[in-house]
Amino acid sequence: YCCYHNEEYARAAEFYEELMALCPESEEYRTYYVQSSVKAGSWLDATRVSSSVQSQRMRLLQTQAELEQGSLQSCRTTLLQCLEDDPETIIAMATIDFKEGHFAKASEKYKIAKQVMGSHPSLTYYIALCHYRMGENDEALEMVD
Repeated sequence: YCCYHNEEYARAAEFYEELMALCPESEEYRTYYVQSSVKAGSWLDATRVSSSVQSQRMRLLQTQAELEQGSLQSCRTTLLQCLEDDPETIIAMATIDFKEGHFAKASEKYKIAKQVMGSHPSLTYYIALCHYRMGENDEALEMVD
């Protein structure tokens, strides 16, 4: 826990791996292990463990690892197993659209997530970035002002 919050993600993953060995039934330790591994850039370890647990949270962590690896199709397949109206799922789908160059679709999804979650600076930024990438500079500036 302390290692993770001190941004020592690889070390945190090592501790959580030991805890998983001691308490193999604990989904919480597996979740924290995957989260730490993703932050540490250990995508293969994160994917290996996350694919063995079928919870919404674990699937979203798996999609984060797949996005970081650039595996957009795998990410999309994993997201199809997630709750489609969950804001985190919507944001992940928008991120895939953005990475594929579908900025209008991404913007719409970010707006839906913003409606559900309320105003979040990161969502406003993502929407503005979509407008910028579509060449709609005035709209992008309006979003960030």
